[in-house]
Amino acid sequence: MGFIYKEVVDFFQHTKGIKDPGLEFQTVSAFAHIHQNKGLFVPVYKDSGELMKAIENGALAAVWKEGESIPSYTPNDFPILYSNDLLKGIEYMITNLQEKADWIFFEARKLNDIWMKKDVSEMIVALQQEIDVRGKEGTK
Repeated sequence: MGFIYKEVVDFFQHTKGIKDPGLEFQTVSAFAHIHQNKGLFVPVYKDSGELMKAIENGALAAVWKEGESIPSYTPNDFPILYSNDLLKGIEYMITNLQEKADWIFFEARKLNDIWMKKDVSEMIVALQQEIDVRGKEGTK
């Protein structure tokens, strides 16, 4: 299970860091503090956490809000995929890669499992509702 960098890179406006087309991801997570094996960190919530914590927990790359500065401690070769709209980036990835990764957008595993059984439009509505409750895309 997993997907590779080249399966997602074309959707994003631009990138920074290493551009390894074979870089494999197994997890997409909105939470820095949760273990994310071969993770792609997407800080869509105000309380998603810091990039350094995501890296410590297994993030190999991140999707970042276009125009937001990345932290100065970020390694130069760490892959960053920029998006004008993080929710649209997530929607694209779910539409095209839903079965290829573990998706962690709710802190309770049971909620993630229920969320993944919905169709894509229902998933995005549920995610938007969670963003409304938690606060919108905060990057640190």
